Amino acid sequence: MAAAADGDGPDGTPVVSTAGAQTSPGGGNALPAPDLGAQGYDMVARRHVDDAGGGRHLGEFVYENDLGQRVRLFAQRREPAGEPSPRVSFEGGRPLARWQANGVDYALVGEMPADSLRSLARIAAAGRWATSG
Repeated sequence: MAAAADGDGPDGTPVVSTAGAQTSPGGGNALPAPDLGAQGYDMVARRHVDDAGGGRHLGEFVYENDLGQRVRLFAQRREPAGEPSPRVSFEGGRPLARWQANGVDYALVGEMPADSLRSLARIAAAGRWATSG
């Protein structure tokens, strides 16, 4: 996924660089985001960024549970070639789950053990989808 972490947000999770990009309210390029409410995570923020140079549409979705724990989901449209089942790797010492669904690459990151992140990512990949925008 081209959305690279280039710093830490206030809660310690990576943030996406928006250099050379424009924020978009959604519209025709809205990216689908999973509904994680049944897992106790409500969407509290979303941001769509259109890359002015490459025409890429990126999405960032922030979810929070009742304890104030946040996870971030990054999304980018791509030709289907990725793995439909979430795979967890470590970047910057943090677990990162990646998968592809419906022509969109997803990356989920949060301050939790890798097994917990993998479980949440599997639910997200197989669960209900809502178009944001």
